[in-house]
This record gives sequence, C-alpha cells and structure tokens, in this order.
Amino acid sequence: MPDWIAFYTVTATASAALLGLLFVAVSIGASGAMAEPRSTIRNLAEQAFQNYLLILVLSCVALFPATSAQAIGTAIFSVTASRALWAVVRLGSILDHVRKRHAARDALRRQAVSLFGIGCLLFASARIAWAGGQDFHLLASGTLILLASSAVASWALLLELMQGRTGEAKHG
Repeated sequence: MPDWIAFYTVTATASAALLGLLFVAVSIGASGAMAEPRSTIRNLAEQAFQNYLLILVLSCVALFPATSAQAIGTAIFSVTASRALWAVVRLGSILDHVRKRHAARDALRRQAVSLFGIGCLLFASARIAWAGGQDFHLLASGTLILLASSAVASWALLLELMQGRTGEAKHG
C-alpha cells in the first residue's frame, strides 16, 4: 500500500472538501425540500453524502500506517459492505416513490453507477483480504467511480436547487 499513499491522500482530501461543500449547498438552498422524505433533492444529497463519506473512510483506512494489505482489505470490505446494503435499500425506496418515468430512469442510472463502484470496491477488497490478491488498481478504480458518481449527483442536486430558486422567484 505504500505506493498508493499519494492517491489516497488526494481522494481523502477531495472527498472531505466536497463533503463540506455539499453541507453548505444543502444548508443554504434546500431547507424546504430536505423536509420532504421522498424529494429528489433529498435523494441526491443523500447519495452524494454517502458516497463522499465512503470514499473518505476507505481512503483513511488505506492510509493507516504499518498495516498489512490483508487488514486494509478486510476493513475496506466491511465498510463497503455496509454501504452496499444501504445503497440497495435506498434504491428500492427511491424507485418505489418516484412517480415520473424519466425521473425513475435518472435515479436508477445514478444509483447503478454508485452500485457498480461499490461492487468494484467489494470485489477488490475481498480479493486483497482473503485471496492474497493485489487488486489495488481495481480498488482505486472503484474509488474513482464513486467520486465521479458523487460529483454527478452533486451537480444534479445543484441544478435541482437552482431550478427551485428560479421557480420561487417567478412565483414570489
């Protein structure tokens, strides 16, 4: 893992910064929409938050000093498995409550990319932990997929917030 210190330092820093910006965006612009448990804004914010948090945690785990690859793989697998369960539950909930066909397609597409990244993390970390594999490139790929998925969800969130503000300006 020493070869990956710079990569995980960057991903930890980026995810922490983007997580902070997400908090700012949500606190400034989404107070009304966040109160609705099934709103698109709430779903987007939750997806981005969960993905950024997973990236931050797994990056910090990867940076543990003097830890074996097996121990890191086990820790990343455990954290990612709990996030995977939550993602599947959230996907079902989102699809149950989305009324419009195109909105359901968009939600499914966004969640599918996150689930693919999580799948890469699960597979790579399981191989590192229990099969003695050296799938650090796949682990890094899963991290980047989640980072990109989070950025897309954050962008969609900002667009939704701007659309809401435009609608308020027209009606106010």
